[in-house]
Amino acid sequence: MKTGKWYLVIGAVLLLGASCNRTTPVPTIGIPEQNMIDSGAITPPTNGQVIPETLPVESVKTVVVQYTGSEFSPKTTTLNIGDTVMFRNVGQGAAVWPAANPHPIHTSVPGFDSGQPIDTGGTYSFTFNTAQTVQYHNHLNPSETGTIIVK
Repeated sequence: MKTGKWYLVIGAVLLLGASCNRTTPVPTIGIPEQNMIDSGAITPPTNGQVIPETLPVESVKTVVVQYTGSEFSPKTTTLNIGDTVMFRNVGQGAAVWPAANPHPIHTSVPGFDSGQPIDTGGTYSFTFNTAQTVQYHNHLNPSETGTIIVK
């Protein structure tokens, strides 16, 4: 073999050897740093502070309020801050337009307004990030009302 070919062979062996020591990162879901720590792929810093084994995950939920075609069920719903209310239209042939009071301007809770009618089978969701009591209505029939209490 000529000298140039030896350099290529040696270089290829070195590259192949270097890639054998490489570790494949663990796929992450949710909180990447914590998943990497949990899998052992990385070691958390040890500068004297106590690091919990898992990061706290808030327990948030989605509460469903059904629209039956003539009313909201339940009429009063209690949520925690960070929870989501999902309005589901189960009424046959009757559209619903959930929105915060007052009617027709929907300004008591900015953003809490589906903005359009929701047909049977459709949904609208809103997440509450502030403790409050919210009165809402069906924009298409303002006498249909409900209350959401956010703690």
